[in-house]
Amino acid sequence: MKQSVKIIPFFLCFSALTGLMACERETAESLVQPEAEQQTVSLAGGIVVNTTKYLLTKHGTTVLSYDTDGRLKKVTLSPTHYIDYTYQDGEYKRVFTKEYNDNKLDVATTYYIHRAQAANSSGYIPVPPKGSYYENYPDQCYYVETERYMHYPLGDKTIKTNCLYTYNDKGQIAKVYLGNWPEPDNFIDFAYNTNGDLLKATEYTPQKVKIRESTFEYTAFGDPIRNDRTVFNPEELQVDPYATVFGKYSNHLARAKKIEAFAPYSLESNYYYQYLINSDGYVTKRDTYTISNAQLIQSTPYEYLVTSPRNTQ
Repeated sequence: MKQSVKIIPFFLCFSALTGLMACERETAESLVQPEAEQQTVSLAGGIVVNTTKYLLTKHGTTVLSYDTDGRLKKVTLSPTHYIDYTYQDGEYKRVFTKEYNDNKLDVATTYYIHRAQAANSSGYIPVPPKGSYYENYPDQCYYVETERYMHYPLGDKTIKTNCLYTYNDKGQIAKVYLGNWPEPDNFIDFAYNTNGDLLKATEYTPQKVKIRESTFEYTAFGDPIRNDRTVFNPEELQVDPYATVFGKYSNHLARAKKIEAFAPYSLESNYYYQYLINSDGYVTKRDTYTISNAQLIQSTPYEYLVTSPRNTQ
């Protein structure tokens, strides 16, 4: 049986959302801006630079905490469900996460960080060659190894997966091989627009049959484009959304998303995102609506640890 939900053109829903958008303060921005700096002259004659820095501490009901170096240390989804993060530095960089639920280890994940490929592609060298992709983006993940522990009364079962991640020359995800590299179950292709924003993520079977596609819109309902200052991994990466080892997949905030499934059934869903933005350009809340009837289906607040270090130059 073939099911489908048709897209209702954006302008048909515009009037339904006009009142909701009235409270949103926005100005058009076409390029990603650095964190705002204010300069004053100190009594010693130097220039004092005030840079406001934001660390996300709460995303919906999820709480994030950090170590003294500002690296993510723990993500708490509930009092009994949390993820711990540890780091291995040096020549062989790694990020390790362990997800616990009801005091049981559910998932252990290792993120392998880039080293430069050797000239003959038979191995890796610790120092990226000058001018190479790896020199420009040395701290991104190319391989993810996951162990999932299924807890049964008669004993635990472990399911292992190995996924490979490749990038384009701008350091953005180009392709993900899912499942069991080097014989992947499926793969996902990522396409970007001229602004460097993720446009499509299309999943295929190993036989190149399209089974799912996500399409993103950044100027829906005529809203001005907004910089995305908080990095999350999109759902299409199929990894922890808070593991910042995959680069930045988009420079701007997505305003709408269409999800299509092609096999075994044809299904389609469409969403519109409404944001509240603070004076520094950071999201403080995101509301998710259905396109078909402008129904609010999720409201996600954001909270930050905000610091304003003072540096004299």
